[in-house]
Order: sequence, then structure tokens, then C-alpha cells
Amino acid sequence: MGERVVHLALALLLGASSVRAAAQGAATEPVLPVGTRVAVRLLDAVPGTSSALGRRVRALVIAPARPPGGSRPGLAPGDTVDGVLRDAGTEHARGRRQFLTLAFDRVALADPTSRAALPLTARVADVPNARESVDAAGRVVGPQRPGVLRSRTTWAAALLGAEEPLAAAMLFAAFDAERLERHRRIAYAPGVEMTLVLTAPLALPARPAAPPLPAAPPAAADALRDAPTRVATVR
Repeated sequence: MGERVVHLALALLLGASSVRAAAQGAATEPVLPVGTRVAVRLLDAVPGTSSALGRRVRALVIAPARPPGGSRPGLAPGDTVDGVLRDAGTEHARGRRQFLTLAFDRVALADPTSRAALPLTARVADVPNARESVDAAGRVVGPQRPGVLRSRTTWAAALLGAEEPLAAAMLFAAFDAERLERHRRIAYAPGVEMTLVLTAPLALPARPAAPPLPAAPPAAADALRDAPTRVATVR
């Protein structure tokens, strides 16, 4: 009876220690919550055409994304995210804007100990220094396309046509070319930077802590201590 009680107590202690160790290990794993922003740079071109739907697109993380209150980054520069061109085309209403939708669904860590791709749920939140904007659904949309006779310049060209048809035709052609250029299809080349936002929590394996810097040798410390605090050039 006594041996059975001892064995039971040992089993309970071992179970409690394993649960405590698992809890501590889970606590060290960073979790990026919904709304975390990740700065990336495109590695592949993104054509905004319907024929390219389903194309995979890679992007490189260029700034650390840390969990709230965490000192170690959840995502670090050098990690790569992978997504797909989900939708692209021209709206049939609301100014016939060009649009495209990117959905990022995988992330690969640069850490050599973690080779497997992890599931990710993220969308585009911003494209800095671009003429396009991003709506609440994560679509990248271009500017609206005005009607033929909506601007003052086209009205002026129409009035000019009553007196000088040839000059008016040339002005209309120039205005139309400028309008088409401003409302061309959305396309991004490799190197374009974007900001992504997580739409689902992302649990990542704990990264190893960086090794401490080695101490300076005594000779280097003595040389640094004896060096002058300011160097002046004597002419």
C-alpha cells in the first residue's frame, strides 16, 4: 500500500512538472494578434489582370513585427510571406476604378531551424507612395475615371470645337491619353513596398535569443582608455 502511494505521488509530480514545462514553452511562443502590421517588399511582379488570377506572389519582411509587450520579434527581416492574386479587374460602377486583391496565406521564417511554411491570414493595408488606395476590404483601388465631359478642360475643348475643330480634336486626344494613363491597370514590379495587416492571430515558434557580444580583450580596452577624446588636425 505504501509503495503504491509513493508511485502515485511520483506520477503526479512528473505530470505536474511536464504540464508546467509545456505551459512555459507555450508562453515563450510569440503570438501576433489581429491587426498587427507587417512591412514587406515584393519579390515577384503583381500584374493587375484577370488572366493572372491565382498567381503566387512572394514578399520579403523588411521590419520586425513584435507581439504586444514582447522583446523578441514574431516576424523578423528576412522572413518571407507568400500569397495569391485573388481578384483583379475594373469596377462596373463607382467611377470604373481599377482594382486588385492580394491574400497572403503562408509565411516562411528565415531561421534555419524552422523550414516549414506556417499558415498566415493577411491582406494589404497600405501601399506607400502610390497613387492607389486600399479600401476596408483590402482591395487596392485606383482613382476614379471621370466622364468625358466632367472636367473644365474637356468643356473648354468642346467649346473650342465650335471654332477650331482640328485643335479641339487634338486637345481631346491629349486629354484622353492623360486620362487613360492615370487610370491604367494596377501593376507592381518587384521591389514595391507594402504594409500588410493580420486578419487572424499568428502563432510562431520561439526564436533563439541572440548570443551576447564577446567581451573586448584587455589590450583593446587599455588602448581605448588611453585614446584621446577628441582628434584635431594641425595644419
